[in-house]
Amino acid sequence: MTQHRHQGPIASVVIPAHDEENVIERCLRSLLDGTESGELDVVVVANGCKDRTEERARSFGPSVRVVELAQPSKVVALNEGDRAVTAFPRAYLDADIELSAASLRAAIVPLERGEAMCSAPLMRIDLSGSPWFVRAFYKEFAELPYLADDLVGNGVYVLSAEGRERFDDFPELTADDLFVRNLFAPGERRTANGGEFVVHAPRTLSGLLAMRRRVYRGNAEYERLGYVSQAESTRSPSRLFRGLLHRPIATTVFVVVNLVAMLQLRWSGPVTTWERDDSARA
Repeated sequence: MTQHRHQGPIASVVIPAHDEENVIERCLRSLLDGTESGELDVVVVANGCKDRTEERARSFGPSVRVVELAQPSKVVALNEGDRAVTAFPRAYLDADIELSAASLRAAIVPLERGEAMCSAPLMRIDLSGSPWFVRAFYKEFAELPYLADDLVGNGVYVLSAEGRERFDDFPELTADDLFVRNLFAPGERRTANGGEFVVHAPRTLSGLLAMRRRVYRGNAEYERLGYVSQAESTRSPSRLFRGLLHRPIATTVFVVVNLVAMLQLRWSGPVTTWERDDSARA
C-alpha cells in the first residue's frame, strides 16, 4: 500500500462482516493495494462476531476503521456503517468479495460524470476449486438476461450522494442489493467499464443450496413488503427450452438446484442461523 498523503477520501467503503476472519484480510488487501493514505474511508462493521474478524481488520492500522456491534445483522451493520462515514461516492461491499481500488475508481467515474447514480464493476465468478455441478450451474446462470441489464449488486454497489437520497435507512431485508438495484431505472444505474469484482463460487452442493435459499428468501421478503422483484427467473419455458437444447447438462443442473432450494425453503421453519455459503470461505 502506497504511503503518500491524499487530500481527503475520494470515496467511503462500508463492509458489513459477520464471522469473516477467513476472508476479511483478502477483501481488505485487494481494496487497499495501490491506494494512497487517506484515499478511501474504509469502515468494517463487525456484527455479532465470535471469531477474529475485528482483530484481522484492525491489523491494517489507520487505513481501516472498525465498528463493533453485538447484534448479528447485516441491515443494522449497513445502517451503522452509513452513520460512520461521510464521503461520497459510497460503496457497500460484502466481506467475501474481492474489489480492487482500480475497479472501485472505474465504478466512480460514471457517478462523477452524472451518467448514473448507482454503479458497480463487472462481476467475475471465480470457479477455481468448484466441482463440476457448480461450474454447470454458473454456465447457465451466466445466460440470465438480468446480468446484461446494467447489473449492480451481487456483492458490491456504489452510490452517489444523489443516489443515496433515494432512501432513508436500509430496510429489514435480506436482499439489500435487490432493494438498491430496483430503486434505479436502467438509465440511472451502470455497470462500469474497466473494472471487475470477484465472487468466489461455492465448493460444495450444500454451499450452493444455502446460497440459493438465501436468494429465494430475500426475494420473498422483498415481495411481501409490496415491492416488485426483478430477480432472475427459472420458470421461463422458452428460455429453459433453449437452454436444454444448447446447454442440456448446465440447464438441468440449474433447474434441479433451484427447485431443491425452493423446496427446502418451503419446508424449513424460521431461520435462526446466519444462512450463507461457507464453503468458499474455508
